[in-house]
Amino acid sequence: MVLKIVKKTDPVKVERLKVLIYGQCGVGKTTLGFTANKSILFNFDDGVKGIINRGDYIEIKTWQDVMTIKQEDLVDYETVVIDTIGSMQDILKVYVKKMEGGKFSQADGNLKINGWGVLGNMMVDFFNLINSFDKDLVVIAHEKVDGDTDNKMIDILVD
Repeated sequence: MVLKIVKKTDPVKVERLKVLIYGQCGVGKTTLGFTANKSILFNFDDGVKGIINRGDYIEIKTWQDVMTIKQEDLVDYETVVIDTIGSMQDILKVYVKKMEGGKFSQADGNLKINGWGVLGNMMVDFFNLINSFDKDLVVIAHEKVDGDTDNKMIDILVD
């Protein structure tokens, strides 16, 4: 068997684009997301306020707003933009806490460990569904800064 060596000068075919954009509030992440080719934005974060050149979007207030999404709903679009993944997680967290009569919620209102597992699986299922639609994907996140000037760590803001 002969190895197929791909040369650094050979073009790489990109079937679908998957991108994460993160940064401080107000720097233009959502505006950048709207510049994607034929984009539809899932507005979990209410981040479209004040955007002059905004595109089409879906207002998401509860997890039920996305549970019925189908490929034919997005036929006119080539890119799905999630704004923001932290707010998406917060909305899903509310849904998981109410599932099965509060089975996954602690007395203090936080998720139990198995609730976090359910939430994680549901997020994976959601992204797998979007991927099955054969669309580019742009995920927007706020940044989280920990530490002082000398030991600063920047990460994406999700629980």
